[in-house]
Amino acid sequence: MNKINNSLQQEELKALLKEIKYFHLQDIDYKDIIRQSEELSQPEFLTILKDIQKGRNNYIIVDVRSEKEYAANSIPFSINLPILNNEERHKVGLMFSRHSKEKALSLAYHYAKAKEEKYITEILSNSNGKTVILYCWRGGIRSKYTASLLQKNDIKAVRLQSGQKGFRKVVQNYLYNKTVQVISLSGITGCGKSEILEYIKKYYPDFPVIHLEECAGHASSVFGEIRFILKNRGKNNQQQFETNIFMEILPHIKNNDNTLPVFLSESESIKIGGLIIPPAIWNNLRKEEHICLTCSMEKRIERLAKDYFASGISTDHNKKIIKEKIKEQLQFLKNKLSKEKINQYNRWIDSENYYDFLKDIMENYYDKIYKTYEKKPLLVINNEDIDLSVKTIFDFWRMR
Repeated sequence: MNKINNSLQQEELKALLKEIKYFHLQDIDYKDIIRQSEELSQPEFLTILKDIQKGRNNYIIVDVRSEKEYAANSIPFSINLPILNNEERHKVGLMFSRHSKEKALSLAYHYAKAKEEKYITEILSNSNGKTVILYCWRGGIRSKYTASLLQKNDIKAVRLQSGQKGFRKVVQNYLYNKTVQVISLSGITGCGKSEILEYIKKYYPDFPVIHLEECAGHASSVFGEIRFILKNRGKNNQQQFETNIFMEILPHIKNNDNTLPVFLSESESIKIGGLIIPPAIWNNLRKEEHICLTCSMEKRIERLAKDYFASGISTDHNKKIIKEKIKEQLQFLKNKLSKEKINQYNRWIDSENYYDFLKDIMENYYDKIYKTYEKKPLLVINNEDIDLSVKTIFDFWRMR
């Protein structure tokens, strides 16, 4: 396989060398295209990021990496304005690794120089006079070049020290080396764990909440992606998941103080849709300090119909997508439920008889596999009324 890849890359390099003959590439010295620029440390950046979270925004964060890199993981609130796009970055990388570092720099400069005017226009239209924070993978030549370009055009810009890689280290430090205490919401499917967390985050944003399923873009079940499909969101990768968790923690990080409050979260297994809960969270979740939610079957069905079928708000297009997705996921239950039962579920879904489908699958699947706890709950709440439930949680929190 390596021989095949090497052969393909050599052929691609030959084609690239032939192509760039017509570019009349300049010999470039790094010092000729890079000016000294202001650098922003990661701790300083976290302070700015907290302000942006709270709506105090005098900055715009610009990721100058390629589209593919940005899609894989990025710093929250950033926009992507690549100085080298996917194709250009690939060609420069090929030139660097297979031919000549000097030629690779000249080619990168050729690509970047050709888009300078357009790039400045895009920066101006997005920044609206705000200071521009630039970052690339590790605070290297791409962000330095872009900072120099902006300086030449009298645009205030700073570079993020160590770039995306540095920010990723900060995230990993909190999630792998520190302790984050949590009290989780437990309860059978449909009892409203996510509903309470989302309600608190919306109306009481200063209360410490880590909504793991929201961070993952998956609801930790065979149908776990569907709620997020309705929100036009897909499942995140592991790095995105961890970044999202860190952003839940960030508002509660105090300068020069390593202490964190106790967070309210939801009970989970170590994996959510294949994503692994980091040790800082998981090591405390497994202690089973939990608040147990209960409610009637009717209320559970009402919640699940809204979450999974967008009851009362779904368009015909969405209904079709959701129906197909649920029927597809039902195939994963073949070893849990009989063929006749799954066929019955499909008929109910086709006829939009969601009540019978949800009631039956909870009684015959979800409730039977519900995780039991060795520890007694700290509190039991009948979650029929979310306002009353949240008030009860807050009262408990104050008395702890």
